[in-house]
Amino acid sequence: MLKLKAIFSFLLLAFAGFAQPVEQAVKVVVTPDAESWQRRAGEPMTFRIEATRNGAPMRDATVIWQVGPERMSPMRLDSLTLKDGRFTTPPFRMGQPGFLRCIATVRHEGRTY
Repeated sequence: MLKLKAIFSFLLLAFAGFAQPVEQAVKVVVTPDAESWQRRAGEPMTFRIEATRNGAPMRDATVIWQVGPERMSPMRLDSLTLKDGRFTTPPFRMGQPGFLRCIATVRHEGRTY
């Protein structure tokens, strides 16, 4: 009996590693303005922010976004209402090598995503 429980526990843990993640109805996606995330110091970088619900663009949702060097205070923190589910930030430049990060959250119908 103990051996059967051990085998069952092993199989349960093994198959749990192959489980698919839960699909969320609302998605907030941040992408760079070009195929590559890499820029030289001083080159401009813009980010595209898209919010969808069940694959359709979210309208009249509020997006709160911030852009700045990683682990530092943001260069800019702003919010706006999405008209067609997407928004492109103005260009940002970094004077020295590092990682520029864009964080976006969406508020819609009293929930934050």
